[in-house]
Amino acid sequence: MGIAGPPEPPGAPGALLDLTTGRLIIIIIIVIIVIVIIIIIIVIVIVIQPPLQSRGSQETFRDIG
Repeated sequence: MGIAGPPEPPGAPGALLDLTTGRLIIIIIIVIIVIVIIIIIIVIVIVIQPPLQSRGSQETFRDIG
């Protein structure tokens, strides 16, 4: 019982506040990291994909033809 739960000692509002603020900071950091990763993926797709698509489609059509 309560082994997997977060450590929340009873009667310690300071510790509870620290835990909640820590979780909020962790959540904010995770959200920022996810947004940065999404932006990087979008930039990579925009920069790399169009030439690969155009060259690849032309080469495949030429190979087929």
